[in-house]
Order: sequence, then structure tokens, then C-alpha cells
Amino acid sequence: MEAVLKNMEVTVELVGVARHSSSVGLWDGPTLSRAFHWAQYCELVFHRFYNQCSIRRLMEQRLESTNSRLRATVPGYTCISFTDLSHLQNHLLLGLLSNPELPPSLITILCDSKRTKNLPNKHHEDFRGMCDILIRCKAACRLLRPLTDSWVGDAGTEVQAEMLMERLEDLLSHDSVAQGQHFCHVMAAALLTENQQHRAAQECVVQWLHSDQRVLLLMCSTMSAKLLSQLAKQHQTFKDMYLCTLHGWAAQMEYSTDEGAWIQTSTNPYALMFQELTQHFKELCEACSSLRENILEHIMSLKKSNGDYDVEGLSVWGDLWTALHK
Repeated sequence: MEAVLKNMEVTVELVGVARHSSSVGLWDGPTLSRAFHWAQYCELVFHRFYNQCSIRRLMEQRLESTNSRLRATVPGYTCISFTDLSHLQNHLLLGLLSNPELPPSLITILCDSKRTKNLPNKHHEDFRGMCDILIRCKAACRLLRPLTDSWVGDAGTEVQAEMLMERLEDLLSHDSVAQGQHFCHVMAAALLTENQQHRAAQECVVQWLHSDQRVLLLMCSTMSAKLLSQLAKQHQTFKDMYLCTLHGWAAQMEYSTDEGAWIQTSTNPYALMFQELTQHFKELCEACSSLRENILEHIMSLKKSNGDYDVEGLSVWGDLWTALHK
């Protein structure tokens, strides 16, 4: 039993490292695989001994001691309870996603389940695509909840999915722009898939973008105009959010007589400049003929409300209209 307790203790320490330590930046695929297998080991231990009072008491005492030591040495450490052992792989996943040092290559492994068949090492299959699984669970919870007055599904799964989305949001708002850009492309890939089985998960991603402007702004400012236009063409809700974002950036511009150009006054560090903004509108117009008509009509109405000037520098909408017709 001492060996089991020691393995549990070391694994809990590993989960703490996954969330807080910069050493995660040195992890590779095999290291990730071993980490998830140890977490899975603790889950098996929990299910084997959770109803054996004497052994459970020993495990809880060891956990209390381990948590106390980690609280004293790891700033911001979150204690792991006995019941947390039942889904320790999820705790490990959330910890890794909240650590800005996690290499993008490992994020790809955690998020991409399509390449599983190409891997000769089957150990990777246990955790590959775990993000996708939890996001689907959250989407299913959202879709099924209105169908019944009382939720009869797995509440624990929904909570875990909520935690995942919160951690992803924390990561995207972190100072590490490269990490945020990577996740933006992961979300774009998910939204562009044509698999009908993923519609619920896609709706979940769109709703998340709608609820968090920081994530949406980062996505609209760091991804290519062509890719964003494809997303807008495929998802009506995303199109509306995208157009609203572009409109907001244009409305916050001022004309600089010194520079002879429109400059951005938005406090958002990723707000687009006039030439970039024009390119985004052009890509949207080219994505769909009906979309082009609506966009041009909208810009024309704004141009008229600004005085319908055709002189450069008097109205950002007038200059935008001119640029789109060149």
C-alpha cells in the first residue's frame, strides 16, 4: 500500500508542476504520455479503493500532507482532494492548458484527434483529442439542457467542460500572444470542418467567441482576412460578430494630417490599421456576392450619415467606400 500512496503523491506533484512550472516547456510527446498514464493510474486507484474506509483514510491523509507541502512551495497551487482523483486526467489537462510554457506541439496533440491513426505508439491515443472530447460534452450539455426542466446528464462532465473553457479563455488572454494565436487557429479549424457530427461543438465555439470580446478581438486581428472570410461565409453568427468588430475599429479611427492617413485610436493593441481594415472588407466582399452587396450598402449608409463626402480624410466610411471600389 505504501507504493500506491507514493505513486499517488508523486502524481499529484506532477499535476502541480503541469500547471505552474516552466519545466513543462521541455516536455515532449513521450513525457506527456507518461504524465497522463500516471493520472489514469490514480483514477483507477480511486475507483478501486473509494469505498474502503481504512484505505481511503490513508490516501486522504497522504493527500493532505502533499497539498500542504505544495502550497508552501508552489505559488498559486490548487489543492487536489480525494474525489479529484476520479478525474485527475482532466485536472492534468486543465493545468497544462493554463501553463503558458506548454509547447504548441503538445497543444496540437491535446486538441487534434484526427492524427491518432498515424501514430505507431498507441499510448498517445489515451489523451489525444481530450480537448475536443470535453468541448463536445459542454456543447451537448448546452443543447440538451433546454429539453428538460431538470438536468439528468453527468453534472461532473459539464463542470469539467466549463473549467476547460475557462482555462482556454485564461490562456488566450495571457501575455503569450503566440499561444493565443495557436488556439485561434485551432478554433478556426474546428469551425471550418464539414463533419456534421461536429455542429454542436461548432455552435459552442461560436457562443464562446460571442461571450468573450477579448478572444474575438485577438482572433480577428491575428488571423488572415481570407480565413476569417471563410468563417464568416460558413457561420452567420460569426459573420455578424466579425463585421461588428471591423465596424468598431473603423469608427475609432482619426485622420492624421501630419501622416496623411487614418490612424487607429483604439486601446486594443491588435486593432487593425486602415489598409489592413480595407483588405478585410475586400476579402469579405469576395467571399460571397450577397455578402458584398450587404457590406457595400452598409458602408454607403454610414458614408451618407457622415455627410456623404468624397474628399479624402473627411470620413473614414467615405475613404473606405472609395478603397473598396478601386
